[in-house]
Amino acid sequence: MSGGSGHDNHGLSSTDSLTPLGREAAERLLPLLAWAVEHMPELVAARERHEGR
Repeated sequence: MSGGSGHDNHGLSSTDSLTPLGREAAERLLPLLAWAVEHMPELVAARERHEGR
């Protein structure tokens, strides 16, 4: 998702208001979230296979 500024912030507000620890956490989590969204069909299929055991 893009914000009005043209920067891709994954639908989240700016990290400017976060504490340094919160900013670091966000910087680490955003790539994981982007990866999960990109691979969602595979993740859902794997979960369904696991639940079908």
